[in-house]
Amino acid sequence: MAAATAAAGAVPFSNDGSDVLQREVEVPAATTGRTSGSSVFDVYEVQRCADFISQTNKQRVALQFPDELLGDSGEVVRALQSLTPPSVAYFILADTSYGSCCVDEVAAEHGDADVIIHYGRSCLSKPTRLPVLFVFGRSTIDVDRCSDALAEVMKAGGSDKSYLLMFDVTYAHAIDAIAQRLQPFQN
Repeated sequence: MAAATAAAGAVPFSNDGSDVLQREVEVPAATTGRTSGSSVFDVYEVQRCADFISQTNKQRVALQFPDELLGDSGEVVRALQSLTPPSVAYFILADTSYGSCCVDEVAAEHGDADVIIHYGRSCLSKPTRLPVLFVFGRSTIDVDRCSDALAEVMKAGGSDKSYLLMFDVTYAHAIDAIAQRLQPFQN
């Protein structure tokens, strides 16, 4: 009898998951991964994602967004739907079990996903169960203005110096154009 009383007051190891469905996530209404004037197609590399879905021939696609990018998730789904067959089903993963940088294969499998597209920053942990496409995003940058500012620094510093340009992964799409513009200033 004492054992039954102790067990009745114990916290269950698992439950029906209703608490997760009732949980409220506070995400500011203005949260988006885009700056004004930038396109969902550009920032979230929608064409590359659609090509990945077509090449892998998958039908159930989990789109994993960190909280700060959730504001764009509906537009990303609509953009992908415009480029893929109607048979492709999309669902959004958010509030992951792990950090938002980790691919949540467990949640994706609960949705019976065939593939995951992970948006935002990532620790690049190796997926073990499902194919994953990482989309870091594309931040807008004025390549001419950036190159001009860097060229001024290089001119002022002298030609006998070496320079190392570090950048966030969201600017990787522009680095070749910047490097080309700076070619005349390199040793």
